Amino acid sequence: MTRPDQWTSQAMVQAVNIFASNFDPVRAEEFYKMWLIPAVRRDLANNKKLNVHLYDSLKKAMYKTNAWFKGVMLELCG
Repeated sequence: MTRPDQWTSQAMVQAVNIFASNFDPVRAEEFYKMWLIPAVRRDLANNKKLNVHLYDSLKKAMYKTNAWFKGVMLELCG
């Protein structure tokens, strides 16, 4: 529970659902930067394609627009 770096992609979907719906944009942005983006990068490096669950996580993260742009889009571009 307390090791997000070891979560499965299915668990990441559930965590993103919680952060996108219940938390303020600052906390959501921090979660996206610290845990979601590294999981996406790790999956892309290992499998050369994105897992469907992580794709769903990225889509769900868009519900917090400000946090998504700062925590996901800028991190992936940078």
